[in-house]
Amino acid sequence: MSEERFDRIEEMLAQLLKMVANTNQEQAKMRKEMALKTDVDSLKADMGTMKTDMDSLKADMGTMKADMDSMKTEMGFMRENISRIEKKGDERHEQILSELQLIKIDQDFTWEKAVKTEREVGIIKKQMGL
Repeated sequence: MSEERFDRIEEMLAQLLKMVANTNQEQAKMRKEMALKTDVDSLKADMGTMKTDMDSLKADMGTMKADMDSMKTEMGFMRENISRIEKKGDERHEQILSELQLIKIDQDFTWEKAVKTEREVGIIKKQMGL
């Protein structure tokens, strides 16, 4: 009987060892799962931060697009103003050239008259003997 008892005790010890081993394996598995859960939570937090950053970047891009549209509009106005200024400059240039042409014609006429008058004065002086 004692041997049967030892066999049962041995069997019980073997079962206890298996149970302890199973418990240890389950604990190790649970630790891994907890570590994974912690990693997943950390990744989720990082993803949330990245989403916030992306939203911020999108908002900044929207602002930049609005600024660029505003600048395009201003450039259009500036082109119109430059075109108007160039047109006025061309008109004034033509006006100045036309006035200079008139002054040149007047000057040529005045010189022609002066030369003619000098000739006549010279002829009159000869006739009078001066």
